[in-house]
Amino acid sequence: MSPAASGAGKLAALLGKDARGVARDGFLLFMLGYGILIAGLLRVLAPRVPLDDFGLLVAPAAPLIAALLAGDVLGFSLIEEREARTWLLLRVLPLPERSLQGYLIGAATALGLASAGLATAVYGQPIVRPWLFGWALLACAQSTPLMMLFLGAFASNKIEGLALGKLSGIVTAAPILAFVVPAPWHRLLWWDPWYWLYLALLRSQASDDALAAAPVLMPSLSDAALVAIPIPLSLVACAWLVRRFRRVAA
Repeated sequence: MSPAASGAGKLAALLGKDARGVARDGFLLFMLGYGILIAGLLRVLAPRVPLDDFGLLVAPAAPLIAALLAGDVLGFSLIEEREARTWLLLRVLPLPERSLQGYLIGAATALGLASAGLATAVYGQPIVRPWLFGWALLACAQSTPLMMLFLGAFASNKIEGLALGKLSGIVTAAPILAFVVPAPWHRLLWWDPWYWLYLALLRSQASDDALAAAPVLMPSLSDAALVAIPIPLSLVACAWLVRRFRRVAA
């Protein structure tokens, strides 16, 4: 068997192990489906809110919440592996550590993309700019490995993980400030990738007339810039969290 085939087989075995671990944990399964449930509730409740364009303005929340909750699920799995010292055993396998890290990030991104896409479909907001939406959804999927690594790197048990998950809501809820912070103070939000992800998803699902009437400050940037900015921000944060996780897992 070639080294490439052998490595692929080991990564597939890891994927099977992690999938079985999540499937056996009722709490993690609930968390994984909770994002889809929220999207369904938003679809039912949004039309009942007597505010213009409310349904459009909360549409980006469906994929963002689903991707973040998928990250919570994988983050709790990492916490369990840290507690059981399983990660140390994985590091001594005949598989490069970079391959393990690539597997973690790749699997998390794929799960985040699937969760965000399903939540968007359940919510049912029409897509006005498909090209922008596709890239925005891919960028949104980066939220999953970020949340996973954040919990895995800083929480030593599930109780701490729950607390840190709530604390992270301060950063991920920054898009709300886009409705209340006047120019030029909204630039203080530019460091937060979730601010850009919200705007990119909103623009992909809103017509020009709807955007002009929406009570949100939209920067004078191209569609490409709205997705080009959060991707490097997420990658820098992900690289730092990987190094932090390597230290604490050792």
